Amino acid sequence: MDPSGGIGPPMPDRCPACGSKAEPSADGKCPQCGQAPVRSGPTQPILNEPSGGAGDMPASSAKRAFRRMIERIEEEAKSRPRRHKLKALIVGLLGYLLIFGILATLFGLIATGAYRSLGPSRNSALWFAVMLAAAWVLIAFLRGAVRRLPAPSGLLVRRHHAPTFFDLIEEARKEAGGPRQRRIFLDASGTAGLNLRPWLGLLGRTTHTLIVGLPLLAGVSTDQCLAILTHEFGHTTGAGSRIDELLKIAHQRWSLALTTRPPFLTVRFANWYIRKLSAYLVVVGRRTEYAADHAAARLTGNRVVGDALLRTTIVQSYIDRDYWPTLMEQARQVVTPPSNALSDLIRRITDGTVDATGKSAMRRSLAHQTDEEDTHPCLRDRLKRLQWPAPEIDLDQTGIGDLPMPRVPNQSVLDERYPSLVRDHLVSSMDRGIVGEMADNWANEHNAIQAARRELEKEREPGPDTRVQDLMRYAAMQNDVHGIEQAVPFLKQVIERDEHHPRANYVLGEHLARRDDEESLPYLERAAASCHPWFAPQAAEQMYLFHRDAGHHDAAVRCHERLEQVNLKLEELHVELNALSPDTRLMTHNLDDREIVRMQEAAALVPRIKRLYVCRRPLKTLPYLPFHLIGVDVRPPWYGLQSARDESGICSQLLGIVNLDEPFTVYPLSQVEWLRKTMTKVPSSEVYG
Repeated sequence: MDPSGGIGPPMPDRCPACGSKAEPSADGKCPQCGQAPVRSGPTQPILNEPSGGAGDMPASSAKRAFRRMIERIEEEAKSRPRRHKLKALIVGLLGYLLIFGILATLFGLIATGAYRSLGPSRNSALWFAVMLAAAWVLIAFLRGAVRRLPAPSGLLVRRHHAPTFFDLIEEARKEAGGPRQRRIFLDASGTAGLNLRPWLGLLGRTTHTLIVGLPLLAGVSTDQCLAILTHEFGHTTGAGSRIDELLKIAHQRWSLALTTRPPFLTVRFANWYIRKLSAYLVVVGRRTEYAADHAAARLTGNRVVGDALLRTTIVQSYIDRDYWPTLMEQARQVVTPPSNALSDLIRRITDGTVDATGKSAMRRSLAHQTDEEDTHPCLRDRLKRLQWPAPEIDLDQTGIGDLPMPRVPNQSVLDERYPSLVRDHLVSSMDRGIVGEMADNWANEHNAIQAARRELEKEREPGPDTRVQDLMRYAAMQNDVHGIEQAVPFLKQVIERDEHHPRANYVLGEHLARRDDEESLPYLERAAASCHPWFAPQAAEQMYLFHRDAGHHDAAVRCHERLEQVNLKLEELHVELNALSPDTRLMTHNLDDREIVRMQEAAALVPRIKRLYVCRRPLKTLPYLPFHLIGVDVRPPWYGLQSARDESGICSQLLGIVNLDEPFTVYPLSQVEWLRKTMTKVPSSEVYG
């Protein structure tokens, strides 16, 4: 029952470092392992890869070590619960002690330096330097310490908007003993949750803000909503909950402090502490979930809590898998997003459209088993603890078809607790917010589809003599313009000619996997075996999700292991990519005329680009993978001063509009002079200028 950020369509993601499905913190770091995607420096290559590609992949050995750490802590929590709680408390308090110890040390150095430098001391100059150094480090540390997190996103609602709904919140709060809520936020998700927010970074108190999805209120009854709210407030009470909250706050505040990377704080120590903190957070978080379920069951009963869990699952599954993807399909024809996206979603929830997908959503969710890094127990384990639907029914021995559906409300909380005028006003206000959030992405998607449509109209349908890369490009344009169904025949033609084509196998396998078709597995298997930096990790992830949703736990574990093997191969690839030196061999590119024209058009859109060079770089790790290196010669601005950050920004801008089928890196040549000399010597390397 965790909230999704924003009032627009939720964008779930997995941490690239530990695989956790938790929401990232405000600074972009994973709340479980503390890792963040590595950003390229000014002289480092910029790799064109989609989210979740090879560039964000961690060391698989670190992931295995994190998993083993969680297993040890879980075993200790079962065998020695008191010792486990004490160690979890010490780990959480250690973060506070270190932070305030650092602050006390720095203030002490500043005070001592000021006293010695102003007094009659032979080393006054040295002490003055110590004072300045300590002050500089203190300022750098406080930049992260006093930074406030952004306020929760969504539509702010106060008591006078819906007093009866706030009465329901107050009833749940009193039962669980949670913090008082004078305001809440509504968003477009199908979940609810309490948001922990340090008021002033390290130095302020922490506030709890309730975030509730408006579609959730349209899909549950009053007693189910009461169970959900009591569950959320249950996270804030009890000894285990207080330790869980302590760990979460410590993680948030350390993440804030580490954004500035103070010089005295080594990366090795920071990674060790945050990973230790995250491991305890996973174990304690699971136990807190069971305790919160128990608190809700005391008020509403086990059956109501189980029904509420399933209704939340069904509504959120429909939103993620059906509604938003279908809505985004309209970008093929419509210039602007629809103005009634949320109101249409609520109508589908109340008229029973969502309930038609209930059995399939239950089947997928009940097939899941708790992963090592999951902060929440799986739905099946939680329902078994609640003895849902009845004590005499064993979920492990009962088929999905024999289980009852969760009770569908005759009247939802949204209809019962919100006056009609207020309800309509809230929905229309959130509709306007969704349109504003989606406008830019929608316009970019629409423009890209229209550009592909114009290009497709110029193309002739592929024939027997069409090259594989041209056939794949035609299939991609069909997918962009008309949808995946129109592209499937051409994707199969690509695979007939090149059975191991990474992109064709992945796209076709992903399409079939979304339909729960087992024929997707051979395609995804071949894409994962290619070790392609774009498609191999995503293919292994899709295989894992397919087996997890089908209840094939052993196969899902093997896919996890397969993903780690792919990651190890990609780590070798990145080591080789980062080992660029004057001895690196560069060859003439193998781009065709169309790709060169597209690259020239992309470079023309960035006025500061003076020349563009392209070479092919043979790779020892993946010798069959065509990898290109793009060198950018940037024209200095009119005032003559040009910074490395400015050049990297231009390279990033080019990266966003260049469209090549193969991976490539982008380098600013003014920062790597030997690379400029090497690339100019390669025949036909200059493609623009």
